[in-house]
Amino acid sequence: MFARTRCDLQKWFYAIYLYDNYPLPLTNRLLGELIETTKDTAWLLLEKIRKSNIEFRKKIVDSIGK
Repeated sequence: MFARTRCDLQKWFYAIYLYDNYPLPLTNRLLGELIETTKDTAWLLLEKIRKSNIEFRKKIVDSIGK
């Protein structure tokens, strides 16, 4: 998930934290403001976080089904 990105690791972890704990839906612009990046960078981070989250949930469901 972190491969080939120029974003600081600290911003990655903060974005993941906000994705899981922010009380409102997290938009690209809002995340960009909170972690002090552009909306385009925030969009990329959110896409990768969402994709990783979906893959993780699929693995859990598959492991339960076996």
